Amino acid sequence: MGIDLEKKESPVLVGNNVDDTNIRFEEEEEITSESLLETTRIHGWLSFFLFSIFVGGLVSAIYPIITFNIEDYWGSYVLGMTDIASGVMLFALAVYTLVAFCKRKPNAVFLGKTYVVLCFASNFLTLLNGEFDENGLGSFKHVFRGVVWGVIWFAYLLNSNQVEEVIPAEFRKVLRRDFYIIPLMIIVPIAFLMWGMLDVHRVIDNKSKNFLTEIKANLKENEYSDGRVIFTRPVGFKCSEKNENDITIFELESESVGNILVCSDFDTDNSMQNVNSYWNNWEDQEVAKCSGSMVENNTRTINGHLSYVKVKKYELNGKELYWRFIMMFDSGSGKVCLVSAYDGGSDEYLGELLSSIRFNPYHEGNDGDYLDGLKNSVRK
Repeated sequence: MGIDLEKKESPVLVGNNVDDTNIRFEEEEEITSESLLETTRIHGWLSFFLFSIFVGGLVSAIYPIITFNIEDYWGSYVLGMTDIASGVMLFALAVYTLVAFCKRKPNAVFLGKTYVVLCFASNFLTLLNGEFDENGLGSFKHVFRGVVWGVIWFAYLLNSNQVEEVIPAEFRKVLRRDFYIIPLMIIVPIAFLMWGMLDVHRVIDNKSKNFLTEIKANLKENEYSDGRVIFTRPVGFKCSEKNENDITIFELESESVGNILVCSDFDTDNSMQNVNSYWNNWEDQEVAKCSGSMVENNTRTINGHLSYVKVKKYELNGKELYWRFIMMFDSGSGKVCLVSAYDGGSDEYLGELLSSIRFNPYHEGNDGDYLDGLKNSVRK
């Protein structure tokens, strides 16, 4: 029998099936949160990072509550909610980040970076502001340490091999809701801040009205007050008051002497430049057109307060008219009392008025004596 050497097709074809099988094995398995939970674990620096943000967020939420003092916020609970809301929201972000890492969510690294950036920004702005508490979270030491750790943790999240292993770069993504986190963390505190500042004005107005009512109820005969200063009306003068731009102006008039304007405000700038700006604004524009010369321009101590005294003489229709301008500063309260008077040359009334001015509504008599009493009590 001859041997048939002709090539014949094999009855079993397996090539395509083998190729398909190889392709399936070569394909990488899809990364999921479940697969990462099975193949990775959180330990070392990553576990310390998550512990740190949880504790830090918890402290940020609790500290403004346990240390809350309404006087630190000018009596406004709304303004006080600014720090409380910021702390609570930061703690919520810390918990959200912790859960995302533990469940291997694709947005975990983004949340971690967001937390770090917000803490860094808050501490850095405080550092730039330069106002620190002696102790606690607002101290320079704590704020500076927060800035340094912010840089360290952000660099860690960018370069850590463990973070790459637990949440691989190709697996990471930002969820749509995550884009609202940063704007919300900024907008909510700012909203409370703006609302709070408006509420502060309301609180101060109410306190001022109550304070003024209390003061006026205890005024003696011929005494007047706007809530900041108290003075006694000089003999022979009539007194009326008007309100301009939330400032009470007392107008004292005497047919035989002249007229006086008295008002007060809060102003700690006792420089000559500031005094001159008041001087220029208060000069009567019609009288200023007349020929005039300075009679006095110096400083005095009146009732224990630094006072600027300016006197100008005008020639008006053949007669002399004197303008006497006094600004009395109280360094203790940050108040200033302004007196503007016009007369024909006699200023006896002015001494009576100036000696009666006092910035402390609960003290009777000379403020200078009151300040001396305080100094003596301190020495003892």
